[in-house]
Amino acid sequence: MDVSFLLTKTEKGTNMRIFNLAASIFSAAFLLLSTSCSDQNRNEQNHPYFSKAVRLNSEGKYEESVKYFEKYLRIYPESTKAHYELAVVYDEGLNMPIDAIYHYRQYLKFAPDSQDRAYIKDSLAGAEKKFYTQMRKKYMGAPAESFSPSPVLVQPQVSAKSEPSKVEGEVAARTSVEKAEPPAKKYPEFYTVEKGDTLARISLKIYGSSKYYRAIYDVNRESLASETSLRIGQRLRIPPIN
Repeated sequence: MDVSFLLTKTEKGTNMRIFNLAASIFSAAFLLLSTSCSDQNRNEQNHPYFSKAVRLNSEGKYEESVKYFEKYLRIYPESTKAHYELAVVYDEGLNMPIDAIYHYRQYLKFAPDSQDRAYIKDSLAGAEKKFYTQMRKKYMGAPAESFSPSPVLVQPQVSAKSEPSKVEGEVAARTSVEKAEPPAKKYPEFYTVEKGDTLARISLKIYGSSKYYRAIYDVNRESLASETSLRIGQRLRIPPIN
């Protein structure tokens, strides 16, 4: 009996199974690699949760914005950009420094070598000081600055023979200096967009607060399609703030 036909058919079946197995392994490896790459290079602005959170924040709806940033972080818990944006919302929008502290620290945890590390650490220190002040006022009824009283409050002892008018004049002079308005701060006329920038972040860099992002957007409407359409290297006009 000629079994060569059967052997050929068996060999073909074996080869097909090997081919299918190899194709499955290749597909799995490709999927894993593409997923890894997408995690590293994903654009947060393209995700519906993140973009909605940014829009709600720009509208001043901070609590709703937090909900969508949190939803995004449940999917991408190591997103430094989301942690930073959420920290700013808590810090500047909701005045909840304890939550801001957590997210600033998460940023530093997941991006220990970030070029913005020093800037984030300064923001963290500011949030920690704000939290300390809040707790001191709440539980001790005095601001943190009470540890170092102002020299205006430390008035010299006046004896019966001293001249009251002279002492009062010195105190009044010091008080007038305290109340004198500081010179207007000068801001740069232009700012070049860097990687990871948002209007809120640029506002925080320039003015020390993220609440002026809308003013930046308003004077750059001709070059910005929306509040989130920033491009690296783009030159933005910076408006003066009184």
